Amino acid sequence: MRNEKAVILLKCLLIVFIMVVPNLFSSAYALQNNYQDLLAFELNGYSALSWLIMAVQVSFPVLLLIFISGESFAFYGFTKIKLKEFIFSLLRLVALFLVFLFIIGLISNVIESISGKEADADVMENQFKIGGSNVVMILLNIVPIILMAFTEELCFRSYLFLNLRKIIKNEWVCIIICNVLFSIYHIYQGIASTILVFFIGLVFSMEFRKHKNIYTITTIHAFWNIIMFSLY
Repeated sequence: MRNEKAVILLKCLLIVFIMVVPNLFSSAYALQNNYQDLLAFELNGYSALSWLIMAVQVSFPVLLLIFISGESFAFYGFTKIKLKEFIFSLLRLVALFLVFLFIIGLISNVIESISGKEADADVMENQFKIGGSNVVMILLNIVPIILMAFTEELCFRSYLFLNLRKIIKNEWVCIIICNVLFSIYHIYQGIASTILVFFIGLVFSMEFRKHKNIYTITTIHAFWNIIMFSLY
């Protein structure tokens, strides 16, 4: 029993080391440069290739580990879902998104009123841009963006959460841990944006907790990322 818990803990640490730790270096670099160099980028062939490589090098080991260990992929959310259920799930996610975005908007306004400065989330919006609104570049990056969304959901909402559930009885403690790590993974974007990411992660976690389907949360996650990168 003790050995089994140790193995599960190692699985959880795997996600931390392949997803969270590398981004801490990006965060340190971003902080040193006041976020400007890291956030002021354009969608291009380089961004598509880098996201594609990252998605493969992270998701492949996790999927391989599930396969080698003989665990069921269905256990990790790779389950069939009826079209009607899929649509209802997407609508629920959109509704929750709007609620949390409203809350974050209020938080950003409070931060601005207190500090007298633009909130990090607004600064980030002004920095993300696509050179010349190049539709070709957007299309080139769609697949990598979808794969990155899948990778993040696989690691944080599926693999990490479900393995933590094996050693921690309280489900909400597991959800909080996963989304704190998910936020740290995005901390290079700034404090306000990191808070936004935490609440977005809660939305995905609540949906996955209820229906345990990785496809719906990946769809909304990817759609959100595509919109964000296309607008800014």
